[in-house]
Amino acid sequence: MLTKINIIFLCLVTLLSTSGWAFAEEKRPYTQEVIKARAIKKINDAARWSIENGIMEYYRHNKKWIQKKTLHEWAVSTSTGPIIDSDMFMARFMIKAAGIYCELLVLERLEYNNSVYEYWVQKVSGSDLPGKVDWYSTFIVTRADNVRGKREVLKEEPQFFKSYQIDNSEILKFPVDDLESLFFLEAWLYSYSYQNSNIKDYKVICYGPGEFVKKKLSWFEKMHIKIMQ
Repeated sequence: MLTKINIIFLCLVTLLSTSGWAFAEEKRPYTQEVIKARAIKKINDAARWSIENGIMEYYRHNKKWIQKKTLHEWAVSTSTGPIIDSDMFMARFMIKAAGIYCELLVLERLEYNNSVYEYWVQKVSGSDLPGKVDWYSTFIVTRADNVRGKREVLKEEPQFFKSYQIDNSEILKFPVDDLESLFFLEAWLYSYSYQNSNIKDYKVICYGPGEFVKKKLSWFEKMHIKIMQ
């Protein structure tokens, strides 16, 4: 017959053994897939915040404030930016975690009817473990009350689109004939996101400020890009 002491002892042994197993489970090293998935989520969360708030907070505070915010909130690095309203970029954010890179760019801006509309591209890449991912882009249209205001995301698509209908009389168009915009878009590196466009078949080379040349990719160059990624 079990005494009260024996019952208490058995309960303690069971509790300690199950706690030890749970502790061992927590200490089990993460797989590369888990690390990658967590890093991508952090990057996407930080990217969405940057799109909606980054330009506004840049003018409210400064670049260092944004770097600290993204580091403390999502544990991602933004040490190379942001760059806002420079000679080269309207807005550029660089985010990194676990070997995965994310670049955010404003490639077109239209001021219309007391609002500011922007065409953003989000490019995600990573070729080294644990951050080896399929390279892809996301295309986003935003609206703000002014250039320094908070952005509202109006459209977000995984496949490239050329234009966004604001109303019956105005369209925000991506500048597909502007070689500088195509150079920063880098469609040839993110071809998966351009299934319905042939701009992925062309590469734009920069030879200096304002000197851009567009050339059709050869079969060899396409294979080289696949191997590189």
